[in-house]
Amino acid sequence: MKKEEKKDFKMSGLTLLVSVVIILVIALIGFNLQNITSYNVSDIQKGTTIKVYPNSEERSIIAGEYINVEVFPGSRCVDRRAYIDYTKGGGIKATLQPAGTSLEKLCDPFTLTYKTLPDWANDPGVYYVKVFDFGTKDFVVDTFTIKEKE
Repeated sequence: MKKEEKKDFKMSGLTLLVSVVIILVIALIGFNLQNITSYNVSDIQKGTTIKVYPNSEERSIIAGEYINVEVFPGSRCVDRRAYIDYTKGGGIKATLQPAGTSLEKLCDPFTLTYKTLPDWANDPGVYYVKVFDFGTKDFVVDTFTIKEKE
């Protein structure tokens, strides 16, 4: 072999080595992205959802009945407190939180049950249930309706 051929072989060998190292680095980052970013990549698109279940399909109840609030936290968790607000400017009617925890942030799904107060019959209408989502830094909201007195 001539010197020129050996030099070309060394250059192509070096190029191959650099290419393999770059591919390995990209693969390591791709496979460890969850550890690097500290959350599941598949959870990026998922946000917090809440669902309010009155005891009827029309999402209306009579004051004094129970509601269930199911909270499914997103990737950045939620505040443990849920608030019930009245839409006509009455302000916060109730604050709910799960029993048995003092954690500010909750990351696992949970359900809250609340018995609405009988005097809410004096303020029939749409009520908001809201939970603070740390991912969006905003409240996630669902509604239910208190029926008018019959």
